[in-house]
Amino acid sequence: MPQDGYDPKTQGMSDSGNQLSRDKALSFWRGMMAGAPRKERVLLVAETAEGRVIGTVQLITAQPDNQPHQAARDEGKTVLVLDTVTGGDAGRLYQRAGWQTAGVVPNYALKPDGALCGTTFFYKQL
Repeated sequence: MPQDGYDPKTQGMSDSGNQLSRDKALSFWRGMMAGAPRKERVLLVAETAEGRVIGTVQLITAQPDNQPHQAARDEGKTVLVLDTVTGGDAGRLYQRAGWQTAGVVPNYALKPDGALCGTTFFYKQL
């Protein structure tokens, strides 16, 4: 299993179906948090006034050489790529900010309740 706790063979799904187990979720988020001090990723968290997490954005800064498109312009890169839940507010925000839709993958990600949802991939030329 990779350092961030995400198992690509199961795509984060539990053996019993679509619901992400608490142990897998904790492992995933611990990996996310551990990568930040090493400058492998930046994690932004949106919270309500009461401190309830309502969204996250992860910027992975440490990419293997075969994925240079994920790095920023100051490192000589020319394209950024991201994905977000299909049909959500974030997609409309990215489009207004000049991001182009690359495509949609149905049933790719899990919502917090374990339900599958589509993911829309976007790119932006720098």
